[in-house]
Amino acid sequence: MKKLVSLLILFFSLNSYGQESLDYLNQVSELQNDISKKYLSYISAVSHGKSARKVENKRIDLINTVKISKAKAVNMHAFKGDLSLKDALKSYLDIVYNVLNEDYGKIVNLEEVAEQSYDAMEALFLTQELAEKKANEAFEKFSGSYKVFAKNNKINLVESTSTLSEKLLKSSQVDKYYHSLYLLFFKSFKQEDFMIEAQNRKNISGIEQNKNALEKYAKQALVVLDTTKAFMNDRSLIIVLKELMTFYVDEASKSKVITDYILKEENFAKMSKAFNAKSTKSRTQADVDNYNKMVNELNAAMNDFNAVNNDFNKKRSSLTEKWNKTTSKFLDYHMPKY
Repeated sequence: MKKLVSLLILFFSLNSYGQESLDYLNQVSELQNDISKKYLSYISAVSHGKSARKVENKRIDLINTVKISKAKAVNMHAFKGDLSLKDALKSYLDIVYNVLNEDYGKIVNLEEVAEQSYDAMEALFLTQELAEKKANEAFEKFSGSYKVFAKNNKINLVESTSTLSEKLLKSSQVDKYYHSLYLLFFKSFKQEDFMIEAQNRKNISGIEQNKNALEKYAKQALVVLDTTKAFMNDRSLIIVLKELMTFYVDEASKSKVITDYILKEENFAKMSKAFNAKSTKSRTQADVDNYNKMVNELNAAMNDFNAVNNDFNKKRSSLTEKWNKTTSKFLDYHMPKY
């Protein structure tokens, strides 16, 4: 939907007799102005860390603005019997209304589950892209009718770049760049969640499976990041994401310390149960020696586990905080505001 404002960048020069046709074009342009400003305000709010749910009032306000514009378009008269521009405007506004009401309504709902999985997050971004594509295609069709009307009525359209259109174009570029890197982050981030969950459940096979996937995704991300270009000479997201992916690779490679401890704990529990089932008199010296040996091995494994786990927790917390701050700073600096 980044092109909602495009009509604002059209400036006109008249033939001496074309005032009436120019007034008609101005009437059409005025229906675009308020929509464009409110739309930029909406996407600016969403892109600066606010969910679509939190700025739902802006979407509703924008929908109401489009609804009013639709009513005005319906009441517009034909220009000297020509309904083409009026019909094109009505068709365009109908599509924009449906995109805001239906597609962006879905986006609000998708946000509720997007954090649950990579596929859900990818679906959210895809829905946003498809919504923008629908609106952009609708505008292109309307813009063609607009230009044909101007040509038929001997009005010269001089295209220029307005501040508003520049902001919308920039916001589209920022979104696309940020989303691509965020998905790289999120895929490994969620996989680490699955691995930690398996560790908490002491599920050895689950740990191994998710550890291997985490290492694979993080290494794939590092390959992609090696060829990712900076955004407007800003490499901040690339740099911190490389640090995070390197941490995930290291975490996956050292997860054996955790599985070793879990295995020793399980083996000790079985051995301890059998040992305690014997009476003191029936225990051999070998039983006692084996028990003490396993206690020492379990304690050593526990110390290794605690050291590695504490190191992981500190690094994870520090790098996640750094990623969040960097993304916030990146969006605050690059994303246009209105």
